[in-house]
Amino acid sequence: MTTPKRVFSCILVAAFWLACGDDDDAATAGNDRNASCTTLCSEAQAGSCTSIKGDCGAFCSALDSAGPKANCTAQRNAYQSCLNSRPSACQASCNGPERTLTECLLPYCAQNSSDSDCSALIAALR
Repeated sequence: MTTPKRVFSCILVAAFWLACGDDDDAATAGNDRNASCTTLCSEAQAGSCTSIKGDCGAFCSALDSAGPKANCTAQRNAYQSCLNSRPSACQASCNGPERTLTECLLPYCAQNSSDSDCSALIAALR
C-alpha cells in the first residue's frame, strides 16, 4: 500500500523537474536573464520538459508562499538562478539545486499536507 507521504514525495520531486538532462556543470555557463518562476514554468511547459500542468502563476505563487514557511528561500533562489543560467529552462541542467529544494520542501509539506500552498503544488501535477 502506498502511503500519503510516499505519494506526496513522488509528486513533489516531479514538480521541480523543470530542467532536462543530468549535467549540473553545464548550468554554470550563465546568461543571467532573471526570468520569473512563471516564465520559467511556461517555457518548460512549452518545451515539454516539466510535469507541471495548468496555471504556472498559481504554482509559482504556492512555491513563493511555501518556500519561506519551510525555510527554503535560499534553495528556491538557487534553483531559479540555475534555471535562468541558460536561454531556456529546458536547456538548463539543475538536478543538484532541484534536489536540494525538494529535500528542503518535502518535510514541511509532508507534515503540513493540509497547507493550501502544498495542496496547490500537488494540484499542479495532476
